[in-house]
Amino acid sequence: MTGKTLKVLACGDVCGKFNQLYNRVSAIQKKGGNFDVLLCVGDFFGNDSAEWEDYKSGKIKGKRGRYTTSSGLQIAYLSGLESSTEEGDKSHFTHKDTCSLVLPVISDPNYIGIDILITSQWPRGVQKYASQAEGLEEGKLVGSEGVSEIARILRPRYHFAGLEGVFYERQPYRNHQVLIESARHTTRFIGLAKVGNKEKKKVNVLLIIMLW
Repeated sequence: MTGKTLKVLACGDVCGKFNQLYNRVSAIQKKGGNFDVLLCVGDFFGNDSAEWEDYKSGKIKGKRGRYTTSSGLQIAYLSGLESSTEEGDKSHFTHKDTCSLVLPVISDPNYIGIDILITSQWPRGVQKYASQAEGLEEGKLVGSEGVSEIARILRPRYHFAGLEGVFYERQPYRNHQVLIESARHTTRFIGLAKVGNKEKKKVNVLLIIMLW
């Protein structure tokens, strides 16, 4: 452990409601002070796709990757929905995208995990052996198999996702097989609701993270 701590604010689907987001962020800062990083998951632009055109055309790239901030916070991200084919498009990711994230980790014997994983979709089966997400249809299977695989291999300390329109904080789960593998840190998955939702479901969480 480095002993250094960071304040991280994670937010759900913005859906183009930037003024509401900024007002919310400003209120949080006034109440609790400044934070180091703001992460947004899910649908960011909403129905106004003007700013999204450069991404769709390929002029601006950034579908997936790993990033380390100047403060040392390690973040992995994967944008879009899982494609049903291997071709995909600018708003969908494929098996090739997931492989590009996990292959460097698989071949690294010193890898212990990553601080934060942010994805658009939930991991498929995240509610298994856990409490159910309030507001989702009971028994409804949501999320992506590809995201599940990435979360399993990257072993994030925190995993944030959006799109389902509800707030869901899963009980922490282990990243090792009990009595078979060496103990590792747990992962905390948090699904965030949409900014400005009428039901006033939780759209953001503020975390204090101690760097490894």
